[in-house]
Formats: sequence, structure tokens, C-alpha cells
Amino acid sequence: MIRWADKAMHSDFIHTVSGEPLYFETTDNFADLRQRFFEVVQHCREVMKWPQDRVLTFVVDRGIFGKEVFEKVLADPVLHLVTWEKGYVRQNWP
Repeated sequence: MIRWADKAMHSDFIHTVSGEPLYFETTDNFADLRQRFFEVVQHCREVMKWPQDRVLTFVVDRGIFGKEVFEKVLADPVLHLVTWEKGYVRQNWP
């Protein structure tokens, strides 16, 4: 057991549907994924030279689940997000 404050290295990765890496960024462990996500997406856009009007869709684990994140994504017409709630059980679409 660690009894003192320590830093950990977090890396955020963006890759294609087939798993090909596009971008990664090492970030401070102080900021949670819900805080880092939008900056990482913007940095990726800049590095990849994608226009600001290019629609991007991200599939992100449930660590991003939060009302503030969803509100921000819904307000951005060029950003789509797929995630799931803790305890999600697969079911058929109606």
C-alpha cells in the first residue's frame, strides 16, 4: 500500500475503428477523462490537420459518462460520442 501522494502517467489514445493508432497524448493524472477529452480531441484535430467542421465520432469507455460531458457533446454538431452506463446489459435495439 502506498502511503504518500504520487503521480501516475495517463495516456489518451485515439485510433481508427480497425485499431490503427492516429494520436496519443500523455496527460496529468490530476485531470479526469471527462476534463481531458475535449482538449485531447482539439489537439488531435490540430495535429491531424482536420478541419473544424469535420464530424468526429468517438467510442469511449464508461469513464467519460457524465451529464456535463453529454451536454457539451450535444451542443457540438461535429462531435459524436458513443459510451455506456455502468451495469449496462446488452439488449436488442427496438
